[in-house]
Amino acid sequence: MFGIFGRLKVYFIMFAAFALFAGVAYWYYQNTQKQIIAYAKNQATLETTVELQKQTTLALQKDLKKANDALVTLTDEFAESRKNVKELETIFNQSKDGTKRDFGEESIKNPDYVEGEINKGSNQVFRCFELLSGQKPMEGDKNEEQYINCINGTTSSNGLQ
Repeated sequence: MFGIFGRLKVYFIMFAAFALFAGVAYWYYQNTQKQIIAYAKNQATLETTVELQKQTTLALQKDLKKANDALVTLTDEFAESRKNVKELETIFNQSKDGTKRDFGEESIKNPDYVEGEINKGSNQVFRCFELLSGQKPMEGDKNEEQYINCINGTTSSNGLQ
């Protein structure tokens, strides 16, 4: 009888060892599956983040290009404005024949002439505004040099003299 109980004991120990092995294997399988799922979620999150970063980088590059284009345009317009200011300074500090003059002194010596010239220039500016805003040019406007740029829809530093 001792042999049967001894055998049962061995079978019981083998069964217990097998059950323990099966339990450890089941636990290991479940644990690795949880880790795989967690890794898959992390991978999906990372892929989404990378794609979002790519899109953001492209948008930033486009915005940077627009900003650079705007800067170039503004720089060009600023240079043109400085040129116009210099030309206006020249108009007041230089006569038509190119000699230097003091406009303040000229206005004291000959106020009627200065007033007439200012009024004439103001009328030319107003006429140019009218032409730029869509009014049809009159026959005399087409032949006058100061209105050519106004009729064509562009202005330049020497459009009005």
